[in-house]
Amino acid sequence: MLLGGWAGPVLLASLAFLDRLRETALGSASNAMLKQIVPVTQLPRAVSVNQGREAAVEMASGPVGGALLGLSIVFPPLVHLLGNVGSVLATLSMRGRYRPRAEGSPPTKAVDDLREALAWIRTQPIRLQMLAVSSAVNLGANGLLFTVMLDLADQGVPASRIGLLNTALAASILLGAFLAPRLVDTVPTGALAIAPVALMTLVGVLLPVAPSMVWIALCYTAIGIGLPAFNASGQGFFTHITPVAMQGRISSLMRLVSLGVMTFAPALAGWGLEIAGSTTTLLLFAAVLALGVVIGLLARDLRRLPVSSRWERHARERGYSVPE
Repeated sequence: MLLGGWAGPVLLASLAFLDRLRETALGSASNAMLKQIVPVTQLPRAVSVNQGREAAVEMASGPVGGALLGLSIVFPPLVHLLGNVGSVLATLSMRGRYRPRAEGSPPTKAVDDLREALAWIRTQPIRLQMLAVSSAVNLGANGLLFTVMLDLADQGVPASRIGLLNTALAASILLGAFLAPRLVDTVPTGALAIAPVALMTLVGVLLPVAPSMVWIALCYTAIGIGLPAFNASGQGFFTHITPVAMQGRISSLMRLVSLGVMTFAPALAGWGLEIAGSTTTLLLFAAVLALGVVIGLLARDLRRLPVSSRWERHARERGYSVPE
């Protein structure tokens, strides 16, 4: 299509829509499999490795894609194709049985699956607490990033300089992914569920007075470096207490809530800049993050979560996990 000159906006948008539909429909399968692949003590490390991989890809894809495009318009789609072929071959090489349900289980409907996942999450306060804090982070952090990006673009800052901010963010996430396993092993999970969000809140308050692109990049670094530990501890513990048969449904519900909340970030950022200006908009998203901190501090069950080595015992004592 690119070589033939048929790739207009409508066609490219349709392909992008189908690609994202595929990713959101099937992309959570690997997370749902984690509990069947690694022991409980390795769940935080597995989540950290996944996030570090995504950060490395994010950091390298822009420069590599630009270099390939400079050679020929054919090369970026070709590399995309080869990458997906490699993914298919890797998937076919997995010989284990990773179906979450027993053989002969009756088929279910997607709406019933989500309803059952919602009912399961509502049975214990800690599950709702973790979902609430995660939602605040998704909306608040993405809102900050979108606001900065749109504001800089409106000021006429070159796209290449704005792109460097995303590079700084990806690099800090990659560094945080290296640190996350050690942090989860030594710092109580309750603290890791609150402290990075508090740091993001502080960054949101400071961003309006950041005097230069260098300071904004430092703020991006502060946002990114705590995310892997936050995700590794929270997602790791949540995966641990979720039965294998529920992993796919819970993962789908979490992604539904996460993506639903994130949808508002660019819209609120744009409206906020248009109506109230960058300072007020940034402080609004900082307030959302502060709400996440308050929820974490008031949530006694979440606040008391121990280090990862004590998850299994703590979950049994508190009745969080159920026999498989």
